Amino acid sequence: MIKVYRLKYIVCGIVGAVFGFDAVMAQEVNNSAPKDTVEEVTVMGTRLTNKRVIEAKRDNIQISDSLAADDIAGLPDFNLAEALARVPGVSTVLDNGEDRFVVLRGLNADYNFSTIDGLVLPSTDEATRAMLFDIVPSSVVKQVDVLKSFSADLDGQAIGGRIDLKTRSAFDRESLYFTANGAWGRWQQDDLGPEKNDVNYRFNGVFSTTFGQRDQFGVVASASVDQRDNYTIAPTHSGARGYRFLDNPATTETEAFPVPEFFTNFLFRNLRERTGGVLKFEYRNENNDLYAYSSLIHFERDDVERRDQHRLRLRSANSIIPASASNGRANGGIEPAAEVFDTVFKDATTGYQFGLDYKVNQDHRLEAKFGRAGAKFDRDAFRSLFFGSPTAALSLSYERQSPRNLFRAKLDNPAEFSNPNLVNQHFETLFENNLNEETLNEGRIDYSFNLDQGALGLGAKAGLKIRQTERVRDVNARRFRPERANRAAFPLSTPGILLDSPAFNSPLTGLPVFFINIDAAKRFAANNPDIVAFNKAASNELSAQDDYSIEEDILATYAMGVLNGERYRISAGLRFEHTDIDTSGNRRNLIRGEDSFIPVNIGTNYSHILPRADLTYDFTDQLRLRAAYSKSVGRPDYIDLRPNVSIRTDSRFNTVISGGNPFLKPRVANNFDLSLEYYFEEIDGLFSVGIFHKDIKDEIFIRSNTQVGVQVSDGAGGAVTANITRRQPENAEDAKVSGIEAGLIISSFDFLPNFLSNFGIAANIAYLDSEASFGFFQSGASAPDGATCKEAVGGFNCARKLPGLFQQPDKMANIALTYNQGNFDARLAYNYRGKRLRNIQDDDDAAFDRFFRSQGRLDAQVRYWLTDQVRLFAEAKNINGSFAQEVVGNASELNHTYRDVGPSYWLGVSFQF
Repeated sequence: MIKVYRLKYIVCGIVGAVFGFDAVMAQEVNNSAPKDTVEEVTVMGTRLTNKRVIEAKRDNIQISDSLAADDIAGLPDFNLAEALARVPGVSTVLDNGEDRFVVLRGLNADYNFSTIDGLVLPSTDEATRAMLFDIVPSSVVKQVDVLKSFSADLDGQAIGGRIDLKTRSAFDRESLYFTANGAWGRWQQDDLGPEKNDVNYRFNGVFSTTFGQRDQFGVVASASVDQRDNYTIAPTHSGARGYRFLDNPATTETEAFPVPEFFTNFLFRNLRERTGGVLKFEYRNENNDLYAYSSLIHFERDDVERRDQHRLRLRSANSIIPASASNGRANGGIEPAAEVFDTVFKDATTGYQFGLDYKVNQDHRLEAKFGRAGAKFDRDAFRSLFFGSPTAALSLSYERQSPRNLFRAKLDNPAEFSNPNLVNQHFETLFENNLNEETLNEGRIDYSFNLDQGALGLGAKAGLKIRQTERVRDVNARRFRPERANRAAFPLSTPGILLDSPAFNSPLTGLPVFFINIDAAKRFAANNPDIVAFNKAASNELSAQDDYSIEEDILATYAMGVLNGERYRISAGLRFEHTDIDTSGNRRNLIRGEDSFIPVNIGTNYSHILPRADLTYDFTDQLRLRAAYSKSVGRPDYIDLRPNVSIRTDSRFNTVISGGNPFLKPRVANNFDLSLEYYFEEIDGLFSVGIFHKDIKDEIFIRSNTQVGVQVSDGAGGAVTANITRRQPENAEDAKVSGIEAGLIISSFDFLPNFLSNFGIAANIAYLDSEASFGFFQSGASAPDGATCKEAVGGFNCARKLPGLFQQPDKMANIALTYNQGNFDARLAYNYRGKRLRNIQDDDDAAFDRFFRSQGRLDAQVRYWLTDQVRLFAEAKNINGSFAQEVVGNASELNHTYRDVGPSYWLGVSFQF
């Protein structure tokens, strides 16, 4: 058995090498002296947090990791997604610098399942099932459990993992409880653009109390409101690929140097306001064998985004002279453009729950829950884009710069970059409203025998669950785009069209840009119908082609047996889930100039039997082994299930078919987990290590398939030869994911000398590896290089290996150093995410795959208790100015874009009694 004194000597040796061996050993000798008295120690701050996290991991039946309320509040995380990024094996997907979706064990949010108090919440995302964690205030929950293995009583919809949010209970404390926090912040990149930033603040509070003759009733009210307003700089070489590869015309050698197609800078201003709260009423009887609750949940977010674009496009390849892979010239054919994009996002999730936990007698327990919730996402967008004719007035040289691999342009005539008269043609104005609504009803009942904590012998559990979900999407758009021959001059230099604002220099040129007045652009669209030119066909396409509704009903039942011994726990069970899906949408036929829409209704269903088993064995009171096997499913995203199809046929009968696929099967995974946990005996500490493997069948990809030389009817009794291209989601190749995770928590180094005893550490690391293939059709006489292909009519059916699953980092790590001394508490934390695949641009050319580069972020917080009730705190978020950078090519890492939000700093006060 590993003794804690071994850990002491290891740490003492490391610290001794740094601070002096004699002092450390002297302290060790003094600590070894017998002690006659034991002092009472008050555990608070990060030590209390770590204690609760360790207890949660030990008590959970599944392989899991947890976050406690104080751990969530202990760092400047704006929402739960950012807090969860510090859990082993957890990463996130960002939106303008703020974490939004949670990635578990390298599997993106589509593979995961999230609940609040055991029931699922609807999603406000436009396309997916994934829960948007940036809408949930971190203060409304007391604990978050990340479950990585699944027993039969847990939902089948989880391949990566399950995230359970637990709200507070009035019975957590036996007395009145109240806490309130307020903080004010500032971003380093405030006031960059044409609009001044508002105040940044965060306020939250929690109140709970029990009442009644025997304190049998309880009430909890938690609320949060925050406002964040910041600018994001996003220079990009974006486009269909972002790059083209050209030879130097001065040489005869074929070099194929990379040349950026675009020099575009986006400047975002995001004003986000979030409110949220939970109101819960509770009851427990005198014998504590009956507990009931009802709760109301509401989360809301308003996001006003202004996006300004300034772009130079190198349209003429004949005018480009690449000198090397890092520099070159463009002597003409450069097209300027400017755009303003104004979007208002509104998210709201509201739901209520009822729950009952009744202990019938000593061995039998009955639990029941019902919930109903609705989510609404409403987006109003306005876009106005202007451009100019390709010109030599913007001739430039360019050079690739490290470390961001950004190509910087140096104009021969710098003043022309800021000349609005060059951007003198109206290209497009768009008004769009996108409404997504989801309603969800869920009820479950569970019966268990002899499964209370500490119970020995044989136990059992069985249950039934029904979930009904309806998702509706309604798009209404008006697009104004004149034909190319009718694009009239538009004088951006007219007074009032441009804003008077502080100069902002594009990082791609180092030159100042101009900003378009949104209100003036809207008035221009309304007052100049001849110039703007309403595009009926494009508006109809946007308004009808993307409308759909999906109804999904899931019936699930399970039974499992459990055998509990003094040192072991074995469970095994089966879960059955049946799914019915009805989809409605439109099929658009754009055939040789004719445009029509046909309503489509399609129903499908499928069933799964999901076996699950797990083992827990305690070698000692400190050393625990866990092993688990489970089968689980991952249902397709709503946007992939939509029946909407667009069929476009040109004058030569070439046809492109694109849209959703209501016949998609869900992913099915076999999950294997093994972990070892050691709980230190004399200190609050934990070391854990685990390995896992997942075999995923029926993985879903967007397949592009072109059949060449197909004989089709010409509509007049004859036949013609045409090409048919399909771009739809399909169940394609299988995937595999394996990984290893390790974590260490030591609340305090009490055995070290002097001030070193006040330090603590929490660290974890995860290594991930995956195998996946992407299927595609390659036309022509020869198969592409680097792919596995089989001959087919008109070409080859091919597959190429992907460098990992989408959004999957190859490694993740967190380390937090804590310090507690009297009323002072501090934490310094570093979060690391490795390189991960963003998307694939070409079926057969991996050189244009896009990745996010590895990224590390440093955060800090200090807290000081003025009294037992009042504390002050200061926070620094993203101290090192980390940002997400998207690159093209796994090896070359050519910059595609990055979004830089910069650091932010916060001061706050907390009150509690």
